[in-house]
Amino acid sequence: MKTSIVVPIYNCEKYIAECFYSILNQTEKNIEAIFVDDGSTDNSVDILQNLIDVNSIKSSIDFKIIRHEKNLNLPAARNTGIANSSGDFIMFIDSDDIITPDAVELMLCKAHKYPDAEIILGSTICLRDDDWSKVFLPNMPKKIWDLVYKDMFSNLIYQQKSDDPEVLFNAANEIIRFFLKNRVYRNVIMLCGVNASLYKKDFIWNNNLWFSEDLYQAEEIYFRYLCFKSATQVAIEYTPVYFYRIRVDSLSHSVDEQYRARLCATFAMEKISRDLGNRDENSHLLAIWMFTWIKGAIEALKTEKLKTLVPRYSKILEKIKPFL
Repeated sequence: MKTSIVVPIYNCEKYIAECFYSILNQTEKNIEAIFVDDGSTDNSVDILQNLIDVNSIKSSIDFKIIRHEKNLNLPAARNTGIANSSGDFIMFIDSDDIITPDAVELMLCKAHKYPDAEIILGSTICLRDDDWSKVFLPNMPKKIWDLVYKDMFSNLIYQQKSDDPEVLFNAANEIIRFFLKNRVYRNVIMLCGVNASLYKKDFIWNNNLWFSEDLYQAEEIYFRYLCFKSATQVAIEYTPVYFYRIRVDSLSHSVDEQYRARLCATFAMEKISRDLGNRDENSHLLAIWMFTWIKGAIEALKTEKLKTLVPRYSKILEKIKPFL
């Protein structure tokens, strides 16, 4: 089975080589890597093209670059990657993150074990940018990677207990309950990340599961929610396969950019709040999740422009209040 890896690119010249090598060094080779340049103005694409030219001859992985004439933002870049994919499965990677050398192989093994699962849900480890260089070397060989990985993360890896599920079914919304619980009670090891997952392409197409391009940010929240809501079976790979870089410069510090980000996240919450129905466990968890997010958002509001969002938060809080 072929896997399409979609990587949006926008001004990531500092990180793109690490991301590229993490794909190049995969133990599974039946892969197409689709890099979508979303109107970069730095040297990201030139660096990437050089890496492809140097390494593609000795690799069976099919590397492609698709360009947007102007910046359309992350959701549109991911949708372009989905539309141009030819694999049986789709995986997403951010250009400043990396995957473990056996990430695709582990996820495909789980897909073979559970052929009816539309999503293979992987685990993510979060690392601060200033810790990243202490852990990862550029183009790290798998033998060295394994030694470092097992030593550095042996105490962090999620230890699966006998009562932890390996596969979830959409019986009485078991999948969505799992999603909501992991959004509320997450820690260093994260589940339910859009990037650390493998999706059947037919599942995405047949259910019209595209990223909402009206969401400048927080598009992952809504996409994940729709996916877990639509899935009939989800398999879980607890071994971490994805490393998420926590960057201090990932979002512009300007008030306008922060406002747009918060506004889009508010749109996502408003969309999801429409699914509140009966006073059951799902609605209760959904309400807790949104309350937790809104509480954090309000605590982060530091300017008058951002505080203009408070009336919208109040409306969401009024709507979820009966379910708390």
